[in-house]
Amino acid sequence: MFLLLLFNWAICWLQVTRKDTNGDSVPPQDPSNLADDTPTIIQQFLARLCYCQPVASQDDAARLQKILDSDFCRFVQDEAFPPGWFDKTCVYAVAMAQLSYTGHDPEVQLYVARFTWFMLYLDDMARRMPLEMSTFQFKLITNDKDTEVLTAFRQHLSDAYRLWDTLPANSIVTASMEFVTGCALEEDAEIRSMKIRATAVSWPYFLRTKTGVASAYSFMIFPRLAHPNLRSYIQVIGDINLFIDLTNDVLSFHKENLEGEAWNYVSNRSATTGKSVLQTYQDIATEALSSHDRICATLEGPELLAWERFVNGYLAFHVTQDRYHLEEILPLPLARD
Repeated sequence: MFLLLLFNWAICWLQVTRKDTNGDSVPPQDPSNLADDTPTIIQQFLARLCYCQPVASQDDAARLQKILDSDFCRFVQDEAFPPGWFDKTCVYAVAMAQLSYTGHDPEVQLYVARFTWFMLYLDDMARRMPLEMSTFQFKLITNDKDTEVLTAFRQHLSDAYRLWDTLPANSIVTASMEFVTGCALEEDAEIRSMKIRATAVSWPYFLRTKTGVASAYSFMIFPRLAHPNLRSYIQVIGDINLFIDLTNDVLSFHKENLEGEAWNYVSNRSATTGKSVLQTYQDIATEALSSHDRICATLEGPELLAWERFVNGYLAFHVTQDRYHLEEILPLPLARD
């Protein structure tokens, strides 16, 4: 009996730890085809959140896009971006503002659109200007001269205090700082090449929170004029951050698979938990839904309505934008107008 128990313990230990000779984690193989299961998980996720296709004003979209074009076209003239990159980035930024922040004041939507443009630009530029990214905060606090686009980003962050109270605006700014640092970390060659240890269970989410800039988008849901009472929503900001990060992981997973991107939260978390990538993906979807339930149970009145509008719009942003390729795997009524 003792030998049988010892044998069973050894088998379980091998299945759970899955380490190589250096103590690094070895992600288990998926028993199922990710390409087959991903659409089902996404459809169930959207259904659970009662997603419905919103209708956005084309006139408002054109107005916002014209402003972004005027504001930012000078920043990309000397850069070797792929054809159409600038126009697409403006479209994505406007969609995030219009869809996720529907019903908000036009000034709030414009701020979100500009902010999202900067996020997309910095994310795409992290490999091209690693030094500028890693020294952004230092130059900011020492008031040193920076690149033209990063100087404009500084000015944009200061404008948050016009639309949000001091503490929420502080959080928008600090989340942006973390995003810049996270992009620099994520693109660091030594970090990208390191093996993830199975015992480093907090590492995947540590990196995820830095690159998600979720806290900024969370506080943007509640601008000062419409939501003057911080107490009415502050207790759920942590869960909103979690929902924003994990929902993006759920809805961008197909795109990352197509691009062969293995350096993402799903894969990194799989490497530390010993679970398959597919099971990890399902767990993340479940956790996002649980956070949504807690938020809805806590918020009331105008704050709950603002949250519900944000959720549907945030889902729509991912479903309708070709950046995520979801039209390839979702039924047409979900993926198209």
